[in-house]
Amino acid sequence: MICSPTDGFIKEKSHFVTEIGLEFIPSPIEKYTKDRSAMDAYIKFLDNKGGRHLIAVETKYTDELGVNEASHCEEQKQMLIDTRLFDSEFEELLLDGKVKQTQVYRNFLLTERYRIVEGLKDSFSVVLSPKDHPSTGEEIKSVARYLKPEYAYK
Repeated sequence: MICSPTDGFIKEKSHFVTEIGLEFIPSPIEKYTKDRSAMDAYIKFLDNKGGRHLIAVETKYTDELGVNEASHCEEQKQMLIDTRLFDSEFEELLLDGKVKQTQVYRNFLLTERYRIVEGLKDSFSVVLSPKDHPSTGEEIKSVARYLKPEYAYK
């Protein structure tokens, strides 16, 4: 569904939803993560100053977040570092293979690459998954642990 800010689709605190989508693979993929990573859902919106934002959503209803590392991910590791959202400890651990680029990191990377490439003001990553899945909490904590404090909200 696509709507314009003047449609009055959703207006709250002067923020306007401009687009909602499902199963979105940005293209050309070479500009983003260079693989076929997808956002399960997304919401694009404008803030009260016209700044463009993105909320990317990963959903897991019955399966767990993947804890396997993607193959051919050296370039993606550097892309994660280039976001400048993570602390120096993360960079070292990632490059040394002590932090694996699991699904939660790949989803986060896709969101952030989209923000960078499209020139958005900000972006947010959301994971919807049953809390009892063994990998969910640990995977999310792993990302949060290494984010610089000023980016903890992501």
